[in-house]
Amino acid sequence: MRATAPTPLFGFNSTVHRRGLSFHVQTEDSGVGHPHVITHVFAEGGRIVATRRTSYAEHVAAPDCHDLVRRLLLGQHRDAIVALQAGEFDDVLAWLPEPAEVDLEPTEVRVPEPAANDRAAAPRAAGPALIGLDPTSESLDDVILRDVVLQIAAVGPAHETANET
Repeated sequence: MRATAPTPLFGFNSTVHRRGLSFHVQTEDSGVGHPHVITHVFAEGGRIVATRRTSYAEHVAAPDCHDLVRRLLLGQHRDAIVALQAGEFDDVLAWLPEPAEVDLEPTEVRVPEPAANDRAAAPRAAGPALIGLDPTSESLDDVILRDVVLQIAAVGPAHETANET
């Protein structure tokens, strides 16, 4: 039987606000096949502002590798957030364009005409009418009971069981 490598650990994702912009900090483990932890700091629009990659190749065989990678993930993620909040990437942020102010003119909304084919006239599936119902106004038991009663009423007396005499 072939031994399998441990799966990568889950990483961290955070949103940080700085200078009126939102940044996404993402840290992840690539697994022992590519033993490194990578952190990206993304500016609005998905541009990468900073990247840090740390190898843990020399620790892969260590019995505490899992704990080491967890500490590395957490520490590297926290360091990126602290660096962003402290302004360490402000020189890189200088090239980011300022958010644009856009004046949009109101436009007329056109409602499309119904399709002129068989699908447009297809019957709706049988079942309770749920549109317009407030899901918090009834308990689940009440909804199920109402549905069962409606289904029994739709079947009618013609489908009563033969055991009744």
